[in-house]
Order: sequence, then structure tokens, then C-alpha cells
Amino acid sequence: METRIDQAPFDTGSLSATPGALKSLLAKNPVEASLSFESTDTEKDGVFVRLHTAVILLGSADWDDAAVRAAIAEFVRPMYTAGGLGAAWRQQSGYQELDGLWPLAVAVRGKYLILSDDARWIREIGPRTGQSADVQPALWIAGFNHARERQPFLRLVHLLDIQAVSQTGAGRQPEFFSENMASLSNVLSKVASEKVVARDAGDKVLQTVIYEWAE
Repeated sequence: METRIDQAPFDTGSLSATPGALKSLLAKNPVEASLSFESTDTEKDGVFVRLHTAVILLGSADWDDAAVRAAIAEFVRPMYTAGGLGAAWRQQSGYQELDGLWPLAVAVRGKYLILSDDARWIREIGPRTGQSADVQPALWIAGFNHARERQPFLRLVHLLDIQAVSQTGAGRQPEFFSENMASLSNVLSKVASEKVVARDAGDKVLQTVIYEWAE
């Protein structure tokens, strides 16, 4: 919900704060295209909602699997590990993942580099890399599946305000997350999804916005 889909992602290519190994990796193999998506899942006990992210990078050449893993381990070590614990890689079927508490899975498929904090996405995306798609070139394509994300979102914002919403009485102001923000989703409950496509037409940029309505 916090990710904008009506404008192209901010270009961070000129930032100099990128750690050495990762910066060098991306400089040696410039990214020609990228795909990122986010999704939510409710835990089996039905209490907590988890947010997951996956990123796919299309390099100019094949990725060096060992160099990729070394650069990522160096990048995450100061933030997520102590004494190097949890920054080693363990082999899984078709991908590798860090052996610590922070879930991060990585797979290299030629020019495609796939990263996700949910190994399920690696297993689903991996076999599809390299498949041709009947899509015209675009500056960016973005979408939001409101029908799928609506209930997990409502559950998540309810947990954020769980103590406050239990309060009753005259003059109580609506809570920002569980009532004000949730009401926007309620009002737009008939909107199943939104898709934004921007294409370069030479002297102008054309943007198409498509809404799908729930039956």
C-alpha cells in the first residue's frame, strides 16, 4: 500500500553510498530491466500478517553466481548478523538461501537474478525466466491487486490499532490506520485491480491506466 505505482521508481544509480562489492557487481553487469513485487500472507494461526518482496534483475550479461552471493552477504552482514553468523549460504533445490533468521533466497538463471525473502517466489518465478511474453516495450508497468491484498491489509491495520479500536465512547476520534485508512479500502472495494503502463512515444510519454472492477 505504501508503494507508488503511478510514477517510475527513483533512479539510485548515481548514489555513491552503495557498498563496494554490490556496487562493483552492478557496475560490471548493468541492469537492463527490473521487476519487483510485494505481497502479504496471513500466518497459519491467523494472527500476524507477513509482507514479502521479490526482485528480478535482467543483466546485460550472465550473472556470476559466486560473486552475487559474496556481494549480498557483504551487504547484509553489518545490518542483520553478529560476528558473521547467519551470513553463510546453504544450497536448496534450485536456489541458495542465507542460514540465519533473516530469510533471503537468491537464484541465478543466466542473465536473470532473482532475490526474495520468501523462497516460494524463487520456486515459482525461476522456471518462468526466459519465457517470451506478448508485451510491448514500456518505460514501466505497475499494478496493484486490491482484491487479493484487501483482507490482509485490513487485518494488518487492525493489529496496528488493536488497543485503540477497543475504546468506545462519545467523541472518540477514528483511528488513522484501522478506521481512516481501512475506510479507503472499503469505499474502493469494487475496484479489483489497477494497472499503469507508461510508454515512450518520442516527443511525449503516454500513460494508460486500467481499472478492473469486481463483479
